[in-house]
Amino acid sequence: MPHPSGPASPAPSAPADPPLAPLKRLTAITLALLAVFGLATRVTGATWIAAVAAVLLVVFLAVGQPLISRRERTLATAAILLGLLGLALLDDPFAVMWAGVQQSCFLASFMVLIGIMREPAKTSLAIDNLGRYLTRQPPSRRYGAIAIGAAVLAALANVGALALLAPLVQAGVSAAKDAGDTPEITAIKERRQYSATLRGFALVVMFSPTTVTQALLNDLFPGADPSMVLLSGFLLALTWLVIGWSEDQLEGRVIRRGLLRTGTLPQRRPPLPMPLTALRDLSLIVAALIASAVLITNTFHTEVVPALMMTTPFLTVIWLTTQNAGLPPRARAATVGLRIEGIVMRALPSSAPEAVTLASAGFIGTMLGALIPTDALAFTLGTGAAGHILIIAAMPVVVLLAAQIALTPIVVAVCLAASYQALGELPVSPLAMVLSLSVGWALSLTASQYTAAPLILSRLTRIHTFTLSWGWNWIYNLSVYVASVTFISALELALM
Repeated sequence: MPHPSGPASPAPSAPADPPLAPLKRLTAITLALLAVFGLATRVTGATWIAAVAAVLLVVFLAVGQPLISRRERTLATAAILLGLLGLALLDDPFAVMWAGVQQSCFLASFMVLIGIMREPAKTSLAIDNLGRYLTRQPPSRRYGAIAIGAAVLAALANVGALALLAPLVQAGVSAAKDAGDTPEITAIKERRQYSATLRGFALVVMFSPTTVTQALLNDLFPGADPSMVLLSGFLLALTWLVIGWSEDQLEGRVIRRGLLRTGTLPQRRPPLPMPLTALRDLSLIVAALIASAVLITNTFHTEVVPALMMTTPFLTVIWLTTQNAGLPPRARAATVGLRIEGIVMRALPSSAPEAVTLASAGFIGTMLGALIPTDALAFTLGTGAAGHILIIAAMPVVVLLAAQIALTPIVVAVCLAASYQALGELPVSPLAMVLSLSVGWALSLTASQYTAAPLILSRLTRIHTFTLSWGWNWIYNLSVYVASVTFISALELALM
């Protein structure tokens, strides 16, 4: 990782980048404009802005084809086929398709704007020092530090937590590699620390009132006592944390025995002292992110995620400026200008695959939500002798299976709520409904390639989303699922 600039030590000049191909330059400009108009549509609701965003989305999908893979093309094709199916089957297909296009524009904007904080983070001295400190912690404490840090940041800064934590891990792993870690050891450290980051991020959806999960589910099931939901969700999150730490420690022991047999066990380096200055600087960045988002939320009466999206470009410019504070004003302005140009023209096109994935997922989810016959689904899931425990076990699986085909948990939760409420009586208590859907939602963040968390982490780390989700976490995913079903079932039976 390059060493960051600071007030006393501006970053050395890098070799000039090769010129951009015309198509890639057009993709960069289109994606940047799509991010602006997609966000503006969500904030203002103006029809003409939404129309401009829709046109930009179509242009982006056309000119960005060389930058995406077969997976993204498959998802985009599925979205088109569902649109054609909607034309044939829905009473008002154009209204549903228009809602799906707006959702696609917003999600593509989300991926672009949240990801740009990676650029100043890559050259931040605070990130570098804190990363070295975290990765030099003993393995017994490292998982807990990263997972709890991810959960706390996610509760406060939502998806901004991943943009702040991923560079910490990258910095620490890079430092350990420079100190003599072999590629095998580097890969092991990456796997364990990125897994801790993703798992910690997923914990908050089960209990934090700052998440869209709790806001939506409490609205869908008003019979659930909010205090019981938060307490039970917090206990579930603690259970997941203990399971994750235990699995990490068992894996670490197996790895250590293997390295001992091959004689490649790295020399244990003593922990570094707490980098208080770096902690202060990063805390200021997090505080600025949260404060700005809160201010925008209250001023424009918008949701937290759009507020974070509005905040990140300005915070990115401020962060880049402070990193070059030691330069004369004119040189500082020129350096920051070049960095911003690099973000727009070079970093944004690299996010094209994730932007296509989320855009397709938004449209697919909207169309399926309109096409699924909720009355029939209610009959299928709400009758028979399955019993309370089977219903509790089935709901997270439904959410998780839907996430495998890019159907967002929001749509699944709404469909299931409407289906069960069509019965006239819920098959289990409202508390069990909320907790089961929360578990499915959290699992979709660690066990799906197509939800926001693995997509963002993949964008920041260049590690495939399947590797981040199932490849590294399948034992953990199965373990927390069994533990969660057992916990919720015991609670349901106790309250019957």
